[in-house]
Amino acid sequence: MFIFVTNKAHEFLVKRDLERMNVEIPDENVLLEPEMRGTLPAIYFTAMKIRERKKDYSSLFSPQIIILRRMKSIGRAFEEAFRVAKRHIVTFGVVPRRPHTGYGYIKPGKKLKGFENAFAAERFVEKPDDETARRYPNEGYLWNSGMFVFTLRTLEEECREHQPELVEMLEKEGEEAYKLLPEISFDRGIMEKTSKATVIRLSTLWSNLGSFDSLYEIFEKEVTTVRRVEDMKNLDYLIIPGGESTTISKLMIKSGIYDEILKMTEKGGLGVIGTCAGSILMAKDVVDDNKVIPLKLMNISARRNFFGRQRE
Repeated sequence: MFIFVTNKAHEFLVKRDLERMNVEIPDENVLLEPEMRGTLPAIYFTAMKIRERKKDYSSLFSPQIIILRRMKSIGRAFEEAFRVAKRHIVTFGVVPRRPHTGYGYIKPGKKLKGFENAFAAERFVEKPDDETARRYPNEGYLWNSGMFVFTLRTLEEECREHQPELVEMLEKEGEEAYKLLPEISFDRGIMEKTSKATVIRLSTLWSNLGSFDSLYEIFEKEVTTVRRVEDMKNLDYLIIPGGESTTISKLMIKSGIYDEILKMTEKGGLGVIGTCAGSILMAKDVVDDNKVIPLKLMNISARRNFFGRQRE
């Protein structure tokens, strides 16, 4: 059973994307949080809804879009995680490919008897500075994946012990309690406090797709420099970079690239990203410079010299 948890404001986006992926999910399996209050309220709120349907259940929770490769090793890790979760709350620690200041870290402790890659979670660390991040891989730290496996019974027991006020509020008031709840992560509220925190060591290509850098790293790509219309053949995405928007506008029109972008985006075959001057060119209008002919791809108005002219 798959359950998607999102904010009420994002319901239509989630359902639209599921439909585009041809994923059929019953409406009752899309749970809506009244407000965003962090991963701990979201997890317990979801657990309450599942508990209404089943007495106990082993659950895998992932708070973000993730990419995993090397499926055989991942399958073994997940199987082990569900066995460990009969008595523990499990998270996954990913062997770092490089120092990274954008992820939290976990220090594994003593190995659990009878398991291949399961360790007591000795320490949780928030996103480190660059110097610390460079040191951590050599000290055995793992990236904190933010994924958890637990039984509903264990989750409820640990939440009642370590976050009794949150549990009481949600149990009594349900959704109405959200506006009074503190914003708190599952790591901080439970994993850093419980004696049942366990980490499964995961050696795989993993990313939470939290930035353009992670997207670039994960997906296969072929980079092409666009100078002529002919260079746009077979493009999937186009990045219009920073620079001088008037000059870029004139060059795009003179070369025919301007018309080609409009033609390809109208057909839905080209994604366009604009940064700095590129974002000005994507606007529906430029309010302070009639020399820039925008593409009108975004429903925004741009003020070209809002922060001062380049010569200043």
